[in-house]
Amino acid sequence: MVGIIAIIAIVIFKGDKIEQLEASKYSAGVLVTPAGAKILSAVPSEGMIAITYIIDNKTKLRLIDGTTGAVIRDIDFATQ
Repeated sequence: MVGIIAIIAIVIFKGDKIEQLEASKYSAGVLVTPAGAKILSAVPSEGMIAITYIIDNKTKLRLIDGTTGAVIRDIDFATQ
């Protein structure tokens, strides 16, 4: 019985620790986009936040550091 309780406690502790690590990857207080931009989506992944937006009839992808909120880069979309 003690062994089962110990295993359950370990699983709960590790799950809590993982959630805390994930939350610390995304602590940016503000996500900046150009004035007048229409935001289509914002997706967190790998410690970054990818924001897809339209401005001046052009669709762009902005990568933002999830911790600091700093803009990593803007990427344009092109048609073939």
